[in-house]
Amino acid sequence: MTWALVVIAISSAILIFFEIKKVHSQRLSRAQAQLWPQFEELYISALQSGISLTDAFSYAEEFSLNELKKPISKLVSDLDSGVRLSIAIRTFSKQLNFGAADLFVEIIDLAHQTGGQNLIPALQDHVRAVRFELEAAGSVAARTGAILNVAKLGLLAPWVLLTVLCANEQNRQVFNTETGGLLLLGGFSLSLLAFRLVVKAGTLRELPRVFGTSAAA
Repeated sequence: MTWALVVIAISSAILIFFEIKKVHSQRLSRAQAQLWPQFEELYISALQSGISLTDAFSYAEEFSLNELKKPISKLVSDLDSGVRLSIAIRTFSKQLNFGAADLFVEIIDLAHQTGGQNLIPALQDHVRAVRFELEAAGSVAARTGAILNVAKLGLLAPWVLLTVLCANEQNRQVFNTETGGLLLLGGFSLSLLAFRLVVKAGTLRELPRVFGTSAAA
């Protein structure tokens, strides 16, 4: 059983590391998405005050937008160093990695090329659409999140039972054989497969990034 437990422990540690990394990335993306409408509204407010397209980003940078602060500061720095607007804002959207930023970038770039016609109404419509989408996605995520957590905890039940059984000397001797080790590895493999299927089944599909990979003009 010793060698099987070593393999299981190492595999579990690797799995936990990547899961924690994935959860952190997802939380950051969600936090940025939640702040995005506020950023757009600040940008619109700057434009309504007569501030230029590029300077409006500096205006938004002055506010505490937490998770958006770093990418906005990078965008402002790029613009101040002479990087073209179309290139700088696409780099900005790639850092954020969600569709709402991609469409915002295309609206700004198109307005920059055409002289800013109908820019503010277009951005206002976009903000309303983003808020509606975030509200709908949040409702679905809240419903599926609880079910997923219960399912994940359910996958731990056999291993809790195994721990209890191994309190008995005879059971430990049985699992300490080659057959017992293979049985443990087989059970761990099935648990891992079930875990991945549960995660996949509960993952909300993101809308395709239509503009995310477009080249700068």
